[in-house]
Amino acid sequence: MKTKTIVSIVFLILLNSCNIDDSYTNKSNIPFYRFDGTDTQKLLTNFEINKKKYYVNQFNDTLKYKVKDSKIFRDAYTTGGTFSGGSVTIEYYYEVQEVELQFLESVSNGYNIIYSISKKPNINNVVTLSNYIDFPFWNAPEFDSSIGISRSIFVDFNTYFQEMNINGIMYNKVRIINSNYTTVLAPNNLYPKKVNRIYHDQNNGIVGFDDLDGKQWRLITE
Repeated sequence: MKTKTIVSIVFLILLNSCNIDDSYTNKSNIPFYRFDGTDTQKLLTNFEINKKKYYVNQFNDTLKYKVKDSKIFRDAYTTGGTFSGGSVTIEYYYEVQEVELQFLESVSNGYNIIYSISKKPNINNVVTLSNYIDFPFWNAPEFDSSIGISRSIFVDFNTYFQEMNINGIMYNKVRIINSNYTTVLAPNNLYPKKVNRIYHDQNNGIVGFDDLDGKQWRLITE
């Protein structure tokens, strides 16, 4: 009986914390929300593994990143199940694009940038394409109760975008996102959270950002 309980717990942990089989084989009637042709136009491109991306300001200060991981996979939304047992139900599968940029100035993963684009039902049960970014220098609180998530930045695909010329490259799908905060968070950290505006291109991610010190950081890709 004890062995059975341990096996059940291990299975539950694996199911809820790991990606569900990315073979895209769906032999049941469980819904699977995949990216369609319109969605793929909104996904990130030019994020090959080990590609370097630098952010340089007007004083030639540089924040160095490289692409650590870039993938599209199938994940699952599950309900039920506890550490004491109980069945787990897969409510639906959904497709995810995840890109992680490694911060080369520190060994801590806490300064990495993570993009996550997924297609699944929202709180109103409407299937929606969502884009969240973990950005370590963002000066807004990490939990936003208005959207009920602990991601740093939410990118609204329905908002207006514009063109920007950054270091000789024209980006034509840029959305400007403001934190609407004027306070530096974690001021004693080696890299305080003081960025209050980002420039996000739909296919190229963050191409620039401004901070409370008046520094304007812009993307240079090797």
